[in-house]
Amino acid sequence: MTVTVRNPPQRLTNEGGEWAEWSPDGEKIVFMSDRDGDFDIYVMDADGKNQERLTDSGGEWPVWSPDGEKIAFSHRDFGSDTYVMDADGENEERLTDSDGGSPRWSPDGEKIAFSPYDSGLDIYVMDADGGNQELLTEEGGHWLVWSPDGKKIAFLSHRDRDDPGRGIYVIDADGDNEKRLTDSDGDWLVWSPDGEKIAFVSHRAGDGFNIYVMDADGDNQERLTKEGGWAPVWSPDGDRIAFMSDRNGDGFDIYLIQIE
Repeated sequence: MTVTVRNPPQRLTNEGGEWAEWSPDGEKIVFMSDRDGDFDIYVMDADGKNQERLTDSGGEWPVWSPDGEKIAFSHRDFGSDTYVMDADGENEERLTDSDGGSPRWSPDGEKIAFSPYDSGLDIYVMDADGGNQELLTEEGGHWLVWSPDGKKIAFLSHRDRDDPGRGIYVIDADGDNEKRLTDSDGDWLVWSPDGEKIAFVSHRAGDGFNIYVMDADGDNQERLTKEGGWAPVWSPDGDRIAFMSDRNGDGFDIYLIQIE
């Protein structure tokens, strides 16, 4: 199935915005910004209105829980541990105490996968309260994303030493049945809500980082953006992709494209 961009990207932020993430109901977008001096976590309506700061002492890589009630995040106090807070910024709690960055909730909300830097960038999974941490990969893996049905995890890795770029791989949620999906450089990835597509970033064309999309098995790889794009996130209805870009040369902000 071909993916088509319907309209030019719409800019949502003007004071800096990176690593956007949709709320499960599609009404909010959480993101990080250094607009007030340090990277912290903010939230806004899906049209860019009502931007509000949620953290005031550092926070990056925010992700919503599947029920929309919690936000997990990392990189606080110059570390990269995983924290969780209520969606309004209240009741913050630290889940890891020895490095545990880049958290991702499982679709049922019962698990959080993460990739700690001190492990050499491998993937672990733990209960949503931080208990029962388990190693899934042993040859490297990071920037992970769960499939919508919770059965698979896609991730990036440098494990193929004959290829200087990072490839996109997929494994079962228990760590079995590994498969490489891209033959050329791939980066930051996200699964479509229906599980049929994976959007990702690549500079394979030689004109900077742009957003691509492929079938979940790696087939039919297509380019979506022409003027730069990073960190794509799919809306819950599958009709939009938000991403960050410095296409205007005035710093990273968040943009939105309509697709069909």
